[in-house]
Amino acid sequence: MGRLLNGIFGGFSGKVGDAEGYVINGVNYIRGKKKIGKRKRRPKTVAQSKMCAVNAFIDSMTDFAGEGFRLAVKGKLYNGSNMNKNNAAKSYQLNHAITGIKANWKIDYSAVRLTEGNLSPALSPTVTSNNEGIRFNWEYNPRTDFETGSNQVMVLVYCPASNQSFYTLYGAHRSTGTYVLEIPPTLKGMELETYISFITEDRNSIANSVYTGKIISEATISGLKEGKTVNTTITAEKPVYRFTWKRHTIMTLPFLVKNKYVT
Repeated sequence: MGRLLNGIFGGFSGKVGDAEGYVINGVNYIRGKKKIGKRKRRPKTVAQSKMCAVNAFIDSMTDFAGEGFRLAVKGKLYNGSNMNKNNAAKSYQLNHAITGIKANWKIDYSAVRLTEGNLSPALSPTVTSNNEGIRFNWEYNPRTDFETGSNQVMVLVYCPASNQSFYTLYGAHRSTGTYVLEIPPTLKGMELETYISFITEDRNSIANSVYTGKIISEATISGLKEGKTVNTTITAEKPVYRFTWKRHTIMTLPFLVKNKYVT
């Protein structure tokens, strides 16, 4: 309610309808009443939508992507910034591996890069599926490639339907020409995106990853059993896996000889 200050011909103080009267230094002023409304939430921007797609993808494989871009960040390939290795991995996908329109942004799996370096990449890699998992094959010529024969393979399988990644950081030597990645039988019939790379034994050099294509899982046998825990024996002979399965992270170390499942 407003209050007349000097009769009907004078100013007023307070609110009358949509007007508000007030006095400053003896001068009467009238202004429109302030309207308080809820701020409308803006829809996600293009950048935010793209970043959501990239985050979901890379967050399923943080250890693999982190190792894959560790040397690139250390070598300041990203403009000497203070970007960490996983952010560097996300930055690459954001700039090179996003496709779609507006809110429907998706990962272009064929354009993804999960490791970055100057080591020789996998030569003519292929993938096949069997009841044990995914077999990766590549060419190796001991006469011309002997210097890289001790490089260790890095392989990754990504399931878009469940947003899960299964991978090996330090696998068989390049000279073997083949490697099998065990995956859970629950993935049988699902489409999988596959990648391969190599890293030196001293971990000081890494190759650019190579997309080895889409494949349908035929896995029916796996050493991974739901409800079991992992007891590991550590040696310096053979590396194994690190991944997340059914919301449980199975942690391993770079040098692992075997997994023993206990009840």
